[in-house]
Amino acid sequence: AKTDFLSSMSHEIRTPLNAITGFSDCILTSKTLEDAKSNATDIISASNTLLETVNGVLDISKIEAGKIEIVNVNYDPRLLFEECAKLVKPRIDSKGLELKIKLAEDLPKVLIGDHINVKKAVINILTNAAKYTDKGYVDFSVNCVNKESSTTLIISVEDTGRGIKKENIDKLFTKFERLDESRN
Repeated sequence: AKTDFLSSMSHEIRTPLNAITGFSDCILTSKTLEDAKSNATDIISASNTLLETVNGVLDISKIEAGKIEIVNVNYDPRLLFEECAKLVKPRIDSKGLELKIKLAEDLPKVLIGDHINVKKAVINILTNAAKYTDKGYVDFSVNCVNKESSTTLIISVEDTGRGIKKENIDKLFTKFERLDESRN
């Protein structure tokens, strides 16, 4: 279980670290102070994501005790999804891929939920799309169904990568299962 946990954490730690490295490189090549400040802001955002992940690692005792908690707080979903895209963008750009983002116009300004775990899941999916796509695009869209006092988010990622064989689709949500390991 600890090996599986460390494997998962290394995956979650790499994304913000790669973003920090990518945005730091951009600062070195920035032509204007405004561009450098924009990249510095993105570094701070990626650093905060890394801090959230490290805090998750520190909660291992809660996980081992079976007492992991869902923490519901108010958050801005548009900002959250934009941060997810920014964190993965350096990896997508380095491969010459196009990142298409579409956030629903009727996305509420504030949602209540466990934004840290939503962010982890979205970053994981976007990172895998970038990882297994060699040319073309990654399309990230968020739609929603708003009812009286609730919102259902519909988050989708489509890419021009190699895809998944039909016989492997059931394995998608099996923890730490890698598809086509021989190609990794």
